[in-house]
Amino acid sequence: MRALLCILCLLPSLHAQSGPQPADSGIPATLRDYLGLTAPQLTQIAGINETSAALIGAKDQEVANLRQKLDAELQKPAPDAAAVGPLAVSLELSRRNARAARAQLTSSLLNILTSDQRRKVQALQDANNLLPLVNAAIAASLIEGGGDISPTPPAGPFRKLPERLPSIQRER
Repeated sequence: MRALLCILCLLPSLHAQSGPQPADSGIPATLRDYLGLTAPQLTQIAGINETSAALIGAKDQEVANLRQKLDAELQKPAPDAAAVGPLAVSLELSRRNARAARAQLTSSLLNILTSDQRRKVQALQDANNLLPLVNAAIAASLIEGGGDISPTPPAGPFRKLPERLPSIQRER
């Protein structure tokens, strides 16, 4: 018992000696493991995402504001062409700027990765490009949908409700 207590007391100091822990990059563990991301890569990713978030957020807000102004102008009984034209052009330019900022972010993040990691990311992108076809095949009953399609369990105090009320059956 005394040995266990000594080990528990030493764990925090041993953990502190193991070196700095990577910043929370916001990347799920499954993706970190799949790509084999290192602690320095996670720290770099977190830093790039943090600095880019404000810039991309501002560009997205600008697009939303211009879209709202254009919609308001088009909802008028007699839209003013002199107002609609410049708003439409400004909106398109803002969308292009937002896309360019996202492309720059992606490029910066890909530059952190090794060639093997970039190949894995490309495989994920290729799979993502197939999603519309997969959904169409599922809708046509050519393939079955993958994974567990059951609803997520309720959160908070309701998560154990099905256990407490076993007589209630869910309709499907």
